[in-house]
Amino acid sequence: MTLENILLSIGIGEKISVVNGAHPSISIIDDDVFYVQPNYNEIKGHLKSKFIIFSAPGASGKTALAKYISNKYKGIYWDLSQITLGENSFHGTLWRALNQDGFINYFAQLKEGRSVLVLDAFDEAEMISGRSGVEFFLKGLDDATEGFEKPTVLLFARTESAAFIADYCEK
Repeated sequence: MTLENILLSIGIGEKISVVNGAHPSISIIDDDVFYVQPNYNEIKGHLKSKFIIFSAPGASGKTALAKYISNKYKGIYWDLSQITLGENSFHGTLWRALNQDGFINYFAQLKEGRSVLVLDAFDEAEMISGRSGVEFFLKGLDDATEGFEKPTVLLFARTESAAFIADYCEK
């Protein structure tokens, strides 16, 4: 399985801009990112998934892949290791980074499959915020993506954290 197969339903939309003073964990990857693609294996899939979880051991290139995808699809790259997750951290941080019109436009692009939201370093975020902080964040993410039918939100984590996220999403 190739990355192109995995992201087949996602198109490239308008460039997103974050406001000056946005939380440093949220960025736009403007520079091309070098990435050598491995073969990917699908562990579990659902026809109408809103999310794709990329899982691999530490220091195996997840962040490089996350930045590559963010750059290629003109999406937001969010490094969760730089923020404490908790109640309203999903909505609040993105809202402040994009302002009202930007937030609405960006989520319209996501829903239509014309951009991506790349959420990196869930395992590090879990070490900082605890599992309850990650659960609050995932609840906000699930609420914000209600009605999405294309997997435009990409989550990156080491295997144990990815298994927890997958179980949470199934429930």
